[in-house]
Amino acid sequence: MKPYLNNCTFYILLWGIYYLQGTLYPSGSIISQGALALIMLISLYYCFKVNITYKLPIFMRVLNVFLVVLSVYGMLFMLSPTQVYFENIISTPATKHEYLKTIYMSLLPIYVMYHYGRRGVLTTSYVCRFTILWLFIVIVQFVRLQNDAMAAASEMGITEDIEIVNNIAYDFLHLFPLIFLWRAKPFVQYLLTAVIFAFILVGMKRGVIVIGAVCLMWFLYSIWRTSKGRQRYAVAFLTIVLLSLGIGYISDLYSTSPLFQQRIEQTLEGSTSNRDTIYGSLWQYFNDDLSLTHFLLGNGAFFTVTVAGNFAHNDWLELLINQGLLGVAIYIAYFISLVYTLYRLRHNKQLYAIMAMIVFIMFASSLFSMSYSSLGLPIAMGLGYCLSATNQSPHNHQQ
Repeated sequence: MKPYLNNCTFYILLWGIYYLQGTLYPSGSIISQGALALIMLISLYYCFKVNITYKLPIFMRVLNVFLVVLSVYGMLFMLSPTQVYFENIISTPATKHEYLKTIYMSLLPIYVMYHYGRRGVLTTSYVCRFTILWLFIVIVQFVRLQNDAMAAASEMGITEDIEIVNNIAYDFLHLFPLIFLWRAKPFVQYLLTAVIFAFILVGMKRGVIVIGAVCLMWFLYSIWRTSKGRQRYAVAFLTIVLLSLGIGYISDLYSTSPLFQQRIEQTLEGSTSNRDTIYGSLWQYFNDDLSLTHFLLGNGAFFTVTVAGNFAHNDWLELLINQGLLGVAIYIAYFISLVYTLYRLRHNKQLYAIMAMIVFIMFASSLFSMSYSSLGLPIAMGLGYCLSATNQSPHNHQQ
């Protein structure tokens, strides 16, 4: 049986089915609920299987501690009579299981992908096929959200072109590290890079654009540095073409998109999309709260929402308020273990490049967005691909 026809593929397809709700079928239907239930069961199964089967790398052991702590806080929230509300246009209550659902959907897939990395399923060709499949799924969802926004505007009598800030941009960003695996097909590699970065720009998420721009420069430099002989001429040509197209696309987008202009101007003016207000509220609460228990253990899941009406949009502040010094200390260990993994991969240029970009994306996102609670399947696969190489010979990472 081919390595891409297996239970890992079934797991990925379940994610695809769940992710395409609202496009292939109505959101919240029995199809999405069934897919989610299977995803959770499979993820939990492999979480336990990985822990009893393998000698785990340090990152996976730290992840175990992090997951247990977050699970305890999530369960306490479910048992608590407290209700929290998100302050959007309409005050929206947080469902009791939402905290655990978000954490498990983000972190548990790492165990699944680590297992299949150790089993030799996550070959280079397999991950490349996944990249194409997931890119297609993400594009479909991106277009659906754009169309939904235009339909909603039309119902309100708005006839001019509608532009939105599309959160799906993060999903494109998470695919970026996997592009390194297309090195054997440089034309496809550069084409995928162009498509991913174009959608990042259209998504209008300023943080994603900044991180994506750094990743793009990093990618181009890395490819150039590791090229030799005549291959450098091809790399130089493709790089010039890609940058020329990118500059032209950005110029056209700036001249034709009022929202893009506005987002650029807001960035230059130092606008933080209300983050300064959220940060101020949370810091004020933390400074006024003199409880030693709250300082050490935090106030509980979703407490940032109780204080500020929204998430902190900064993982470190989110953990400090919710899980206190305990949560922050574990998160520091979490990133230290990632850097240690990166160090262990230093002799494999390709794995090092993938892991370095994953660590950068995760850390940068933690500063002004949400990282540990929204990693996405591509990051999990990239981690599984790289982490499995630290425990055995690299035969798993062949074509």
